[in-house]
Amino acid sequence: MIISFGNIKGGVGKTTTTAVLAHLLTNSTYDKKILCIDFSPQGDLSSILLNTYEYTGDESHTISDVLFNDIEVDDAIQVLTDNLHLIPGDWELVNFNKNAITSYNKDYQKSLLKSVLNSVESVYDFILIDTSTDMGLILDNALIASDGVIINSKPSAFRANEHNKIC
Repeated sequence: MIISFGNIKGGVGKTTTTAVLAHLLTNSTYDKKILCIDFSPQGDLSSILLNTYEYTGDESHTISDVLFNDIEVDDAIQVLTDNLHLIPGDWELVNFNKNAITSYNKDYQKSLLKSVLNSVESVYDFILIDTSTDMGLILDNALIASDGVIINSKPSAFRANEHNKIC
């Protein structure tokens, strides 16, 4: 099952929820095999997981390399534990829309990630995708690749002022 964590608002806990759920699902109680995909230019999920699991391997390939630089998906997977794997994100995802539009035909631009994940989906119990706040093709790709979406939200206090009046 592929699950994306999303919200167009930043700071609502998408990355934290993705990391915590991945950790919980891989522990001895559930013992699930998880692939996390950091689909955010900031790469915060990558930083959290690589530091938490003290990964010391080669970090040279990212999801951008897989999508736009002809790197095989297996070559980008970082093995953190037996049950927890990661495909890191990077700042090149900022150029996702431009790269998708210039590299692929219009009918395929929204399903790039889905086509990549088809080759590894059967290996994992869950694939968890941490998304960015982008509302372009990068979010479309995450949603189309997913079987489900978790939308983190944080309520904000309503502050009445003269702009909020019902006339």
